[in-house]
Amino acid sequence: VDLEQAIDPLPEDLRVFLYSSIRELVLNIIKHADVDHARLWMTRRDNRIRLQMTDHGRGFIPSEVKQMQYNQDGGSGLGLRTIRERLASYGGELELTSAPGEGTNIFLTVPAGEEPSETGPVSVNQTETSENTGKQN
Repeated sequence: VDLEQAIDPLPEDLRVFLYSSIRELVLNIIKHADVDHARLWMTRRDNRIRLQMTDHGRGFIPSEVKQMQYNQDGGSGLGLRTIRERLASYGGELELTSAPGEGTNIFLTVPAGEEPSETGPVSVNQTETSENTGKQN
């Protein structure tokens, strides 16, 4: 875990959500990436929290996982879908890049200190990489 600097305390509901999201991402890496380590960066700039979780494991085709999310009950992809929906309720977004054999980068960005919206999702982004690209900084 890398912290760019000390991050001021966040509202409890946001801390719980970020903790749960990181936990889900780590569990996904354990279950699917076939690696023994991953990196997590957390920064705060311009009143926004940005988390990046990176592994250099198996990778996958993001559109196939997205398809599974909407076709299965209780199966693969529900963790990412829930994270996306909750992030959107905070005015945040999830970006995901992955390709088979290239590992996975997941970026969570959320306003620091914002209360969840009652109106539902605001914006969700998903970015796919080609088979020969993949590492974002």
